[in-house]
Amino acid sequence: MAKATPTAASIALAEAAANVPLDPRTNGWVPADPRVMPRMGETVMVMAQPDTLLRNNETGGYIAAGTPTPQTVTVTLLRRLQDGDLVLLAPAAG
Repeated sequence: MAKATPTAASIALAEAAANVPLDPRTNGWVPADPRVMPRMGETVMVMAQPDTLLRNNETGGYIAAGTPTPQTVTVTLLRRLQDGDLVLLAPAAG
């Protein structure tokens, strides 16, 4: 399987999000480097963009916008990351 590469739009979104002060609701999570894509089956933290309503395929509910949510990496999740609907999160340094 070919490794997914981020689009210019997803890189721009991640760079813009990286310049935003840490929101207390994110509990120490910050946007991850947009050039790093997670591996299939791995559990990662993601956050939906404020203007999106995305179905959580694992629970059947919805991914709350602006709230870090654990997800297992699937093809759908990778597509949502590339489309910019979801932001991959990493633990905040420090």
